Amino acid sequence: MDTCSLSSRLCASQEELALKKLGQHLCAARQTFDAHKICLKKTAENAEVAACLSQFLTSSTPEGRCTALQGATKCMAEQIRQSCGEETLQYSFSAMNVYTSAAYDNCQVSIDTTIDDRI
Repeated sequence: MDTCSLSSRLCASQEELALKKLGQHLCAARQTFDAHKICLKKTAENAEVAACLSQFLTSSTPEGRCTALQGATKCMAEQIRQSCGEETLQYSFSAMNVYTSAAYDNCQVSIDTTIDDRI
C-alpha cells in the first residue's frame, strides 16, 4: 500500500469509506451494474426523483441524513419500479444499503411492498 492510499484511508470520514465500499460492491458485480445503470441514470435525472433527494442532500447530521435518505428512497422507489422494473429496484436498494449501513451506523432503507391501486 502506498503512502497516499494509507493516509487517505486513515483520514477518511465514515461517509467517504462508505462511498468506497459502495464502489467496491458495484464493481464486484459489474455485469449486474451495467445491466441497470442506464435506466437508473435516466430515472435519477427525473425532476420528481431529484426532488426526493433534496432533503437528503441538505441534511447536516448523520441521524438526519439517515432519516432523510430513508424518506428519499421511499419517494424514489415507485419511480424506479415504474421506469426500470422490480429487479432494478431491488438492485438499487441493495446497493443503497451497502452505503447507508456503513455511512450512518447501520442505517437501512427498505422498499415499500404495498401495491399502489391507482396504477
